[in-house]
Amino acid sequence: MAQRYYLPFSNNKKISLYNLAYIDPFTGLGNYYYFCKEGSKFIQNNTTTKYILILDIEKFRTFNSYYGHDTGRELIIQLAKELAQILKNYNNIICRFSNDIFAILIETFEEINNIADNLFNSLRHIEVNGEIYNIYPIIGIYKIKNDENILLAIDKAMTAHDEIIGDYNKKYNMYSEETETVILEEQKIEEIMEEALENGEFKVFYQPKIDLKTNKITSCEALVRWFREGRIISPNKFVPLFEKNRFIIKLDKYIFQKACEDIQYINKLMKEKTFLNNCNHKNNNNEPFNNNFFITASINISKEHFAYDNFIMEYYDMVKQTNVPRELIELEITESASVYKGIDLKQITKDMKQKGFTIALDDFGTGYSSLNMLQDLNIDVLKIDKSFIDRIDESNLVKYIIDMAKDFNIKTVAEGVENKEQVDILKNMGCDMAQGYYYAKPLSRDNFVEYLTTKVLQ
Repeated sequence: MAQRYYLPFSNNKKISLYNLAYIDPFTGLGNYYYFCKEGSKFIQNNTTTKYILILDIEKFRTFNSYYGHDTGRELIIQLAKELAQILKNYNNIICRFSNDIFAILIETFEEINNIADNLFNSLRHIEVNGEIYNIYPIIGIYKIKNDENILLAIDKAMTAHDEIIGDYNKKYNMYSEETETVILEEQKIEEIMEEALENGEFKVFYQPKIDLKTNKITSCEALVRWFREGRIISPNKFVPLFEKNRFIIKLDKYIFQKACEDIQYINKLMKEKTFLNNCNHKNNNNEPFNNNFFITASINISKEHFAYDNFIMEYYDMVKQTNVPRELIELEITESASVYKGIDLKQITKDMKQKGFTIALDDFGTGYSSLNMLQDLNIDVLKIDKSFIDRIDESNLVKYIIDMAKDFNIKTVAEGVENKEQVDILKNMGCDMAQGYYYAKPLSRDNFVEYLTTKVLQ
C-alpha cells in the first residue's frame, strides 16, 4: 500500500491565504482546521483501522516558566519533528492544535498499544539546543468508527486524554463509554466546586486513633466529607479530580483552618469536662482523674502544594491564628509525593520540622517505599495502608514495616482496622496505634466530642 502523508512542511516563505488558514507557523504542521478538513477525507476509507491520538506535555506551562518561552517554543518544534520521524512508516496526519497540543490520525494494522508505547517512550527525553529535557507526554486514543464525524472523534480522543492528566501510572488512555461517563461527572463537579466551598458543603470529620498499648484515644485524623443536597459525594469522586485541577489547594487550606479551630475547641472543651468530672468523682485510690488529656490531629496535605515555596509558612500562620499548639497538629503527606517531579521533598519535610510540625507518611508500602526515603525524610509517623492490614494474617510484611520503623524511631499507625483479630496481631507485632471501623467511623466534630466523652470520662 502506498504511503500517504499529511505533513505540510514547506520551504515556501510566501505567506498565502492557505498558509494563514491551515498551517501552523511554528512547526509547519497543519493546524486544527487542516486536521478537520483532511481528517474528514482520511477516515472515509473504511478498509483499515484508524485512530485519533491527542498528545500534549504534562505541566508544559511550568516548563515554560522554568526554562523560558524561547526554550518552550524550540521544544514544541522539536516535538513536531520527533512525531514525524516516529510515525514515518504509517499513513498519518499530524497537526498542532495549540500550545503543546498535537493531534494525530493514524492508519495501522498493528496494535495501537505498541504505537502508543513507542510514542511515550521516545518522547520522554527530547534534545533542544544540545540540552536533554525530560518531559511527560499525555496521550488519549480513540478508535474511529466507520464514517464517523471528525469533530466527534476529536472530542472522544480529547476525553480519553483529559481523564489521565496528572496520572503518572498511565502512559496513555483508550477511550471507552465509561471514560465519557467519568468525564461528564467530573465536569458537573467542577461546575459546582467553588460554590460548594463558599456554601460550607465540605465538612471535617474525625476518625479516632487508639494507642494499642494503653487502649486510649491519643489522636485522630481529619477527613473531608462533601454534603450536597442531602447526599454525600464520595471523596473517591472528587479528591483525585481536585488534585488534577489543583482545586485541592483551596480545599486543603479550608479543611486545615477548620481542623485547627476544631482541635482547639475540642481540647478546651474536654479539659473543662475532665475538670468537672474530677470535681464530682474519685478513682479507686480516692485520687482525681488525669486532667492532662489532649487530642492531636493529623491533617492531609496534598502534594500539589509542594510546587509553591510559601505553602509551609501559610500553614504555620493558620496554626498561629487559631492559637492551637503546633505539637497538636500533624501534617500527613502521601508516599507518592516522594516522586513528584521537580520537588525536593527532603527539604520540604525539613522545613516542616523547623516550623514545629509533626510529619506522618501515609499509604506507606503501596508504591515507591525505600529505606533511604524513611531515613532522608525524617518523618515521625508511618501509616500502614489498609490493603496490608486486610492481609495481615497472610504475610510478614506488616511486621517487617513495623520493625523497620522502630529502627528509625518512627511510630506506626495501622489504617483500616476492622476486627479484634487484626488488633491482637498488631499488638503482638508492636504497632503503636490503630484506626478503623473496629473503633469508630469518621465522626462530625460534635459526635467526636461525644465519643471522647464516653471513652475518656467513663
